Amino acid sequence: SGEDPYLGSKLAAAYVKGVQGEGVMACLKHFAFNEQETNRATGNSIVDERTAWELYYPPFEAGIAAGAASVMCSYNKVNGTYACGNEQLLSRDLKQRMGFRGFVMSDWWALRDAPDTSVVRGFDMEMPGAGGETYLYREALEALERADGGNFKGYLELEKPGLYKDPAFRILAATHKLHLFDGPSCTPGEDCVGPIESEQRSEESSKLARRAATESVILLQNRKDVLPISKDTVKSIALIGVAFIAKSMSTSELGMYGDYYSGGGSGHCYIPAENLTTPYESVSTRASQLGFQVLTSLSNDPVEAVSVAPPAGVA
Repeated sequence: SGEDPYLGSKLAAAYVKGVQGEGVMACLKHFAFNEQETNRATGNSIVDERTAWELYYPPFEAGIAAGAASVMCSYNKVNGTYACGNEQLLSRDLKQRMGFRGFVMSDWWALRDAPDTSVVRGFDMEMPGAGGETYLYREALEALERADGGNFKGYLELEKPGLYKDPAFRILAATHKLHLFDGPSCTPGEDCVGPIESEQRSEESSKLARRAATESVILLQNRKDVLPISKDTVKSIALIGVAFIAKSMSTSELGMYGDYYSGGGSGHCYIPAENLTTPYESVSTRASQLGFQVLTSLSNDPVEAVSVAPPAGVA
């Protein structure tokens, strides 16, 4: 939601209401202080309470007030403890102080603690639940249920009676809240792949996405009033860099990394070649319509770029 807590709060609440208004669970993420991708699985965010509540928590608070069903804990550590096993974050701040009544799920393989040191601290659902290093398996959860009658105190001495029931209660409560049992679209483990991978775009939604992207562009600086480009002062423009002709790359080619059009990870969006218009194609078409000459250096060769830029009015 960006770095403005007020704007983030407005966006988070609207998004939650829009998503859950369609009968889909909204998930607020990543909780919390996941502020960089580099070394995100080992980074340690040091945050004091005032900074947390004044700058970073407001969008989460707004999303919770709007009824968000779930929250995803992040890979990083917070004040020395991994977020998915951090009692200050999950039990105290999220569930008690913010009043969150939904469930906490991990980012994929972000959990680093067994049930007796994660569920105890406010954690509810491990994802993806298989492969890699898995902690919340059945035997461990059953052992937690038997231990001390299921009554625990965490490191903050917060009472948690019947703790082993809490994750299931929260998950089922969120599911019933959105009436997902009333008309399920598929049966997990049997026939959900088809609906998940089905094409949901329409001509109308594509037009809306294009308009939203266009209208969201913000010009932060306009040195020497170079924009808008005028034919009275500029006769040619130079397009420099391989990014102008870059293709969209599939997840199989990228692994977990992004390309010029979309970020990496599970949120990466691959654009089929037939649906992709490169920046070079778009700018060249528009320039031709307006009568500008287009000079190009469609590589990352600095020598070539230097030869192209000087003759152009704008590069």
